[in-house]
Amino acid sequence: MSVKRISFICLLLILSFNQLTSAAPVKLNLKAAIAMAETNNDELAAARLLLSQSELELKKAKAANSLNQHLAIEITAKINYLTAQKNFSNSRADIIKDIIAQYLDILIVKKEIHAQQLTVKAEKRLYEEYQQRFKLAEINRIDLLDQQNIYRDAEINLQILKDDYQQKLLNFKNSLNISSAKKLQLAEIEQLKKWEITENEALKTAFANNFQLQIANLEIKQAELSKKLQKIDQAAIEQQLAQIKLKQKQLNLKQLQDQLKSDVKASYLNLKQKENLITLEKERLDKIEQEFKFVQREYELGSSSKTEALQYEAAYYQQLFTWQNSLLNYCLQAEELADLIKIEPVVIDYAD
Repeated sequence: MSVKRISFICLLLILSFNQLTSAAPVKLNLKAAIAMAETNNDELAAARLLLSQSELELKKAKAANSLNQHLAIEITAKINYLTAQKNFSNSRADIIKDIIAQYLDILIVKKEIHAQQLTVKAEKRLYEEYQQRFKLAEINRIDLLDQQNIYRDAEINLQILKDDYQQKLLNFKNSLNISSAKKLQLAEIEQLKKWEITENEALKTAFANNFQLQIANLEIKQAELSKKLQKIDQAAIEQQLAQIKLKQKQLNLKQLQDQLKSDVKASYLNLKQKENLITLEKERLDKIEQEFKFVQREYELGSSSKTEALQYEAAYYQQLFTWQNSLLNYCLQAEELADLIKIEPVVIDYAD
């Protein structure tokens, strides 16, 4: 075999392999999608660099203070470090919530498209039946036109859903820095485990982890130190101003504590409401599924029409979409609470 022929065959094999590789879908579950987003996000990378910088500056300030230099420098460095931690945590939480919302929304829209496809089939069959009935003079032209419009509207709504799905998919790929030409295969979330956390646990965790409270406590220490220094060599008016500033910082801490308590309670209540809605929508789904199976059985036995079977199937998938939408809302609210009390994302551990 000639060298040219071997080279040509090798080139064909390489091209074939590249085509197969590019055609292979990118398989992702929710946890992998979040990890990919965290890795590829430039804003988060910038926040991470600022966090590393402030951590080094804090170490530098501690070393300087150990050499009997100003304690105020160390307190300021701690405040800067906690601020950087807060900013990084907020940026990361925003990314996670955005990916969860996009991921689940794509899965849900797929269900909605399927339900709408069944609706289009049912409306088309009804329109065809109306055409036959019109020929037999059983209905008038207005009735036929009404059904035609219903059928056309269903087709338009289906196309809108498909376009919306493609746009959501493109946005999601951009968020993960995946080529728009790549196919995505997202793992389904069949069920969601209940997040077992009490309101008291949420409050306790929030107060222990909140960066703003930690910063406020350091600002009180800063004000106390300033007050001590004012007593040494400053006029009475400066001492009074230092006292006022200290009281302001103490009041600020109390206001932050009250606001955090209120926010956690409201977020926890919202989570429980979303949880109850999941149960309600699942009960409705189970009921519609039973009705659909009953009508499907009747159709197989010849006592129900194909149109009726399609209508019940469409209703089932529409309720499936509604139920999964309640799961999405629960996931987002769970992450809102997790972000508020400053713990790791909970959805990726509770979604199967």
